[in-house]
Amino acid sequence: MMNSLKYVIKKSLPKSLLDKLSGMFSMTAMPKDPDAVISDLFPFRIEQEWNTYFELINIPAILDPNKGNHKNLVNFIFFDQNGKKSFEMSFAVEGIFRNTISIKDILVKEGISANGTFACFHTGCPEWVKANSGFLAERGYSGYQNDQISPTRSYVHGNLDAIAKDRNGWLLMLGTSHWKKREYHLQHELTGPALYELAFVNTSKSKQKLSIVSISTIDQRVISSEAIDVPSKGVRWWKREIESSCSLRIKISSHLNLARPVVFRSTQISFDVFHG
Repeated sequence: MMNSLKYVIKKSLPKSLLDKLSGMFSMTAMPKDPDAVISDLFPFRIEQEWNTYFELINIPAILDPNKGNHKNLVNFIFFDQNGKKSFEMSFAVEGIFRNTISIKDILVKEGISANGTFACFHTGCPEWVKANSGFLAERGYSGYQNDQISPTRSYVHGNLDAIAKDRNGWLLMLGTSHWKKREYHLQHELTGPALYELAFVNTSKSKQKLSIVSISTIDQRVISSEAIDVPSKGVRWWKREIESSCSLRIKISSHLNLARPVVFRSTQISFDVFHG
């Protein structure tokens, strides 16, 4: 019954309206080009003593082991914090071994020293993936390190399908938004003493305004309320020092369907990175 209803709706409504409805209820959109490749949009930190690493794996070779020795091109695109493309590079990967990429080493050589975002696109999608309406997507692990705090790296997995590149090289943002504001409650209680830094990446095609409300978990008082504008493909940082006697929960209001930040929690001797 449900499948029949979906079929009738698809046949009755204009495609433009169907796309809009899909964007209202889906976390991400689907590329129209069947040859498109997909990536998350990863925040990178290279300012001060921070560095970002990316664990690159030859995904096509894993999906098709018979071609494990074939070389596949990988395309990295870097954006500044305002979403403007700042640098692009491609290189070949071979085999099924993990390659650790130092983002800072790459960008410093190009004269780039500020934080931003990046995407990673693979080539060599196996035909069986396309035949089953699939896409080659990169949502791997980014590692962060700050030797002034700790020599240990902390890793976080990709969040969602954020950006696509079609066969002509055009970029399409896959993050969706809703006409009505939605709330996202950080799935972590901010406790001190620690420095919290929340990285908000905008995966939609337009600038988004986020309202960030801090609420005391002790007496439910609103401690602060701030608004930040995040450009498409860009990143904005929200920072807060939390005292040992303080405990906060965070509520984020926006038109994004998933305003989920990457959370950095730092103390004097350690730090951790995770999705909130």
